[in-house]
Amino acid sequence: MVALRTQPGPGNGPPGRLFVPESVRSAVLQWSHASKIACHPGVARTMALLGRRFWWPAMGEDTRRFVAACPVCAQNKSTNRASSGLLHPLPIPRRPWSHLALDFVTGLPSSVGNMVILTIVDRFSKFAHFVPLSKLPSATETSEILVREVFRVHGLPCDIVSDRGPQFTSAVWKSFCLAIGATVSLTSGFHPQSNGHQARLVLILWFEYFLFVLSLTFTVFQLA
Repeated sequence: MVALRTQPGPGNGPPGRLFVPESVRSAVLQWSHASKIACHPGVARTMALLGRRFWWPAMGEDTRRFVAACPVCAQNKSTNRASSGLLHPLPIPRRPWSHLALDFVTGLPSSVGNMVILTIVDRFSKFAHFVPLSKLPSATETSEILVREVFRVHGLPCDIVSDRGPQFTSAVWKSFCLAIGATVSLTSGFHPQSNGHQARLVLILWFEYFLFVLSLTFTVFQLA
């Protein structure tokens, strides 16, 4: 409010949003991008969070520059640029939950006895299910989880994309997919771009976990 007295708004801004003077824009950008609530989103999500409460001329350009200069994002986020060469994308689904993508997130610290997360993504809507597990499941256990957590709610899929883990290359898994009428799509080895939805989701999960642990570390340090 003090900043508004020294630099009042032009008076023609969107209704219900507060004009941000130039002297405090860096602090507002820091809150909308690097706070514990925001967790370092991209330009679009940072703009969406800002647009709920604030506005100022050239807010979009200032946001793009701020996110591009963020050292945490630069050090921990991978590039989203497509690799060179010809790409062979997966077929585009025509309805929700007809084409699924599966992957396991491993190497997590134990939480209530769980150390693995099975991620199940609908390639049409990008909606995801996260199933905590105590260990990597077998092919039979994976099929039972899918029936209980996904098929019971959304119906049977037409295609399931996964990596070449032992669960997905076994005869049990192939027989299971054949029984439900779904094709098996295996990604290329050491090429996560083949299952881009899952690769991106796993990266986001790890990044959010890293920032959460980092924030707890700083909190403990400040209390000490």
